[in-house]
Amino acid sequence: MQKQDEERPPSMVPLATLVAMLGLMFVFVLAILGVVGDMHANGVWEKTCPVCSGNQAVTECPTLPGTWSYAKADDWGGTCSSGSSQSPINIATADAAGGAAADTYTPIFVGSFTTASVGGDFLRRAFLEIKDETVTVSDIWTTFKWSGRDWKFQTLKMHFPSEHTIDSKQYEVEIAMHYIDTSGKHMIMSFLGDRVGDVAGESPRFIADVADLAADNMGMRIMQLDFSEAMVGLRTKCIPTTADGSDDCLSNRESAYYGYTGSLSIPPCTEGVERLVMKEPFKIRDEDYDELTKLTSGNARPVQDLNDRKVVKVE
Repeated sequence: MQKQDEERPPSMVPLATLVAMLGLMFVFVLAILGVVGDMHANGVWEKTCPVCSGNQAVTECPTLPGTWSYAKADDWGGTCSSGSSQSPINIATADAAGGAAADTYTPIFVGSFTTASVGGDFLRRAFLEIKDETVTVSDIWTTFKWSGRDWKFQTLKMHFPSEHTIDSKQYEVEIAMHYIDTSGKHMIMSFLGDRVGDVAGESPRFIADVADLAADNMGMRIMQLDFSEAMVGLRTKCIPTTADGSDDCLSNRESAYYGYTGSLSIPPCTEGVERLVMKEPFKIRDEDYDELTKLTSGNARPVQDLNDRKVVKVE
């Protein structure tokens, strides 16, 4: 009798128990990621809501209108209607001031972007979400040093067509990168782009990656994104650091840009936002453009009056 007991196979864990255990493990992992997501390389930063709505990503999500759409942008009301420093605008290049007027703005280099080290494996992961007429990439753990301040990345938005225009030309896409500094001030850096046909390798790599994921289905999912590659793909000007030009220019690549004081471009249209618009456009393949615009298009607010604001040009 004792021998039979010894030969009996080990009992199996009930399926329900196994499912419960896996569920607890999943919640535990999410809790860890929630903490890590709020960590900065130099300490702890405030909890943010990276996908509140549109390009609004702030430490405390504001109360937005119950419903709003780009098709009825004239009806947004509030600061969107009464504000005098709204975005986007048309940039008249002949009127953009340089020299001393641009002294408060500093050049932008890829080397100014630093990816926070928060556990290796998750370093290149970001969240891709497609909802509310916008393609959003968030949770990229990186900071950006500009004009003597450190800026923490919030979200990357894609607009089809562009919101900003240059000399009344509207581009086919605008990529807007939203940052916030330690004082709570906002800055949005925009890149304008046009299609160039189905030429292999013409799209910046990260745009092609987003297009591939977007072709699968709607909703939120994790994607791989090397932020330094994203910045290199969007830059068009490179200054070698060696006489023979052998440097790969990664840390010295820069772009000329236009700067002005504007606003968020969706409700509540908060003003006092630093807006930077890169001067040189990037290229996007037709195939990638088509995949992205199947999911969202027409998500561009019309240009707003410049009023008495100045636009500066930094080269």
